[in-house]
Amino acid sequence: KEVTVSLSLTGEFDVEVSQNPLTKASSSNDAYAINVYYDRDGDGVQDDIYAYGLFDNVADMTITLLSNHKYKFICTLVKDAKNTLYYGQAFNNTYSGYAYPFHTSASNSTQITNRFIIGTSTYFSGIGTGYSHIITTTSPSTSNYTVYPKVNRFYGITSDYEPVPNGTISIYLKRAVFGARFVVKGLQEGVLTVDA
Repeated sequence: KEVTVSLSLTGEFDVEVSQNPLTKASSSNDAYAINVYYDRDGDGVQDDIYAYGLFDNVADMTITLLSNHKYKFICTLVKDAKNTLYYGQAFNNTYSGYAYPFHTSASNSTQITNRFIIGTSTYFSGIGTGYSHIITTTSPSTSNYTVYPKVNRFYGITSDYEPVPNGTISIYLKRAVFGARFVVKGLQEGVLTVDA
């Protein structure tokens, strides 16, 4: 039996997500990569790929699941991805898309489609790593691959989800960055110094 459910993202980021159905889609500059795994053999271990998707619109995050299986959802969010990540022909690809952290097991570049690709062995192989392919001021080329990128990134996992009709999968996203970000508010005068 097939069951359609929606995703709800919460956590350490400043995005308001409505759990009510939205009638009009609105994209943003943020990008969300999601891998979906399930226990195909019914053994309770969610290690078989079920679907994947790259989104810029949270309202489109609905998926049809098979009942009597448990699922695991892994998500990474890159804030302002469209302005910070490189978009183009990465490595040996002949078409444009986003590379790391949206690199898949089948391709170096991925397009935002705002839908899940179900029934595939393809998955995002880079969302569990810190790699990113970023835009630089020198030249936006395939050489802009960095291990410690200056991106605002979040990561979360929800496992052991058993689908119910019109259910909601909640994924809590935690900040996952390599570095420190300081936001100074209310400083009228003076000097702020940070020692590493």
